[in-house]
Amino acid sequence: MDDAKATAGRTLDVSRLFSRNELGAVSLLAANLGLLFLYFAYNLSLYQLVVIYWWECLWIGIFSAIKLIVSSLLGDPYENRFAHFSKGSNIIISIIAVGLVSAEFLTLFAVLGLLIVVVPSHLAGIDVSELVTDGLQIIVISSLLLLGGHTLSFLANFLAGGEYKTARAMHLINLPFSRCIALLCSIAAAYAVMFLVPGLASTAGFAVLLIGMKIYWDYCLHKRERDVLARQAS
Repeated sequence: MDDAKATAGRTLDVSRLFSRNELGAVSLLAANLGLLFLYFAYNLSLYQLVVIYWWECLWIGIFSAIKLIVSSLLGDPYENRFAHFSKGSNIIISIIAVGLVSAEFLTLFAVLGLLIVVVPSHLAGIDVSELVTDGLQIIVISSLLLLGGHTLSFLANFLAGGEYKTARAMHLINLPFSRCIALLCSIAAAYAVMFLVPGLASTAGFAVLLIGMKIYWDYCLHKRERDVLARQAS
């Protein structure tokens, strides 16, 4: 009887996860489409778009750390068949894990930022400071728009959807790196075109293609994350 109740409870949790998938996905899609609108409305350059995507990597890293801490407080991310940990132990382990992973992630973030600044300046003669300064306000607005999308997704899926109950530590620790793949590939594609085909880099068509590619890949990664957490709940 207890097993039947537990199974029913797990089924309910899974249904709650799926019922909120659309809201989280729509928030991310809306944020990215909003970025596309701002690109045309404010005539952003491809380089400014790269800077915006670079900042989004930071938001993903921050939310990944928040998810691990929240899961440790409200769930049991280290539960397995061999060992069980108290809430206090969960939190201590997660703080240590966040510190170690953050060091690696921030190093990657800083190196990428250095490349974004140094490479165009020295190899292409681009005045990056002028580009960033001229578009600083819209870069900040665009970054906050993407932050809003990730915030709504976090609230809808991880908190309201109950993903924190079944999330596992290793998945959350690897999350910032796996979710940044779309951004890193978008930045690499933008750089490749800027240096190899500069004429194409200045066209709106390529920017639309790049943003569209990023939106599609981001959606796939979002859906994959939901599927993994749903399987962990079953």
